[in-house]
Amino acid sequence: MDANRQYKLATTPFAAIPRIIPTLVCNFRCPYCVMDYPQPTHEILSAEKWIYILNNLPGDSVIFSGGEPTLINHLPDIINGLAKNDIRVYTNMSRPFSYWQRLDRTIHILASYHHGQGISPRAVAELFQQLRDAGHYIGSHVIESANTPADDIAIFDAVGIDIKTDIDIRNLKAWKNRGSIPAVLPCKTTRILIGPDGKRYPCLHKLVKANPGDVMTTMTFPNTVECREGGSCHVCDVAIFARK
Repeated sequence: MDANRQYKLATTPFAAIPRIIPTLVCNFRCPYCVMDYPQPTHEILSAEKWIYILNNLPGDSVIFSGGEPTLINHLPDIINGLAKNDIRVYTNMSRPFSYWQRLDRTIHILASYHHGQGISPRAVAELFQQLRDAGHYIGSHVIESANTPADDIAIFDAVGIDIKTDIDIRNLKAWKNRGSIPAVLPCKTTRILIGPDGKRYPCLHKLVKANPGDVMTTMTFPNTVECREGGSCHVCDVAIFARK
């Protein structure tokens, strides 16, 4: 691993960091998940295409999300090619340590643990330790509605892993009251959201639909677009508005 390519936390506000979704597919079927979507029909972009797109984004930070972004087998190659210091990856920790060993730099791994999805807590704890020992910055969480067994949490505590409890965004008041959102409204985007096709969309709802008419041609922000699908927002879009 290149000692000159160590993870460096940027000062960009979290909500403004470009969010990259290289796939909407996930290999888990968590009952509380809000991202259970099939694979889009477009091609999987090559590492070279992703590197070109992402290196032309503003700022020094990117976040990979999904779906499960590590299902893109060449994600390590994409990360290795980025001229950015603050690279973060959301993951369910289902890929083996050998996958992460392909990185030539340290990154921020935003790990989630999901009980009952076929990976033992001891295996996850071991992977945590391996990644931490390799120099990666690790953050970890469980979802409040997952009812994670105390015995699982104890396994993580025993090796010094502090598992945070994150909210189930479906419980946000803004989501429950989404019916009050006007059908037509000016919608201000506060982040750059890049879909599996490498194109920018104003929100997750429109990214999932992948309608060519919704593609944004600029990479500046914030942008205000007229939305005619108010109330059809994805739960993650509503969560962004609720947390402003």
